[in-house]
Amino acid sequence: EALAQARRAYVLLRREGDQNILFGVLPRLAADRGRHAPAVRFVGYALRARERMGIADKGFAAWAEEGVPDGLTEDLRVRLRNEGAALSEDQAFALVLADGA
Repeated sequence: EALAQARRAYVLLRREGDQNILFGVLPRLAADRGRHAPAVRFVGYALRARERMGIADKGFAAWAEEGVPDGLTEDLRVRLRNEGAALSEDQAFALVLADGA
């Protein structure tokens, strides 16, 4: 149900250009669903987008990745964030809004 609501929210917010409101929520939702790598990649995308908007919040990544287990090393997280930073908006949102375990 949460995933369906997130998809609806994305469509509605995107119409107004406000989809960035979901930057913190979507990676946490993906992590809660066991989709840890997509969650961290999305954080990388969000960090890049926030940087372009002039938002420098050092605590954002830690908060957004809260549901990702400690088993993901910092090296792996950095690699995944870098991969996410290279994604387009459509690719990033599709990644965290996809079905799957």
